[in-house]
Amino acid sequence: AEGVGLCRTEHMFFAPDRIDVFRQLILTEDEGQRKECLQQMLKMQQSDFLDIFRAAEHHEVVIRLLDAPTHEFLPDPDKLEHDNQILDIAEKLGLSENQCRSRIKMLRETNPMMGCRGCRQAIIHPDLVDMQTRAIMTAYVLAHREGIRVRAQIMIPMVFSNHEIDVLSPIIITAANEVLRQEHAQLEKDETCFDLGTMIELP
Repeated sequence: AEGVGLCRTEHMFFAPDRIDVFRQLILTEDEGQRKECLQQMLKMQQSDFLDIFRAAEHHEVVIRLLDAPTHEFLPDPDKLEHDNQILDIAEKLGLSENQCRSRIKMLRETNPMMGCRGCRQAIIHPDLVDMQTRAIMTAYVLAHREGIRVRAQIMIPMVFSNHEIDVLSPIIITAANEVLRQEHAQLEKDETCFDLGTMIELP
């Protein structure tokens, strides 16, 4: 292999010790809880990306930002075997079971490809894009300090129009440059630190 062509970041959150954090992020309406979840996810992602960069030394790694409909991460309120999961989430968020079920049902989509998949998820939740970019670039800096040379490529998932790229690119570039300035200023001049691209997909 000559690199990683598509690192699907949503799969990183399906692990049993991680999915609860992502579920809380999706369902909470409390800004403090949301920031806490994002901070936990930032640490998870940073660790993941650093391990990937170590393994892919001297090669390119294309990291696709989150591309999945939110309901895929949530328990199904119509399945009895998921009742305990719903009760657990409700308790952690300080919600009633009915409130939790209602929010889960509200997020359900018949056809996510025409709904909130891909870059549309990022447009609705720009803090997720910011978090992932910071995790990628912090991992890049840490790898660089270890003498590991990789080229990170950030992919905006499933775009339909230029407008979507125009909305998301500044968020990614701003977050990336802030990390580079804060962590290691001279990396700003390193042209190979990251590329920004997309996957054009027209369902």
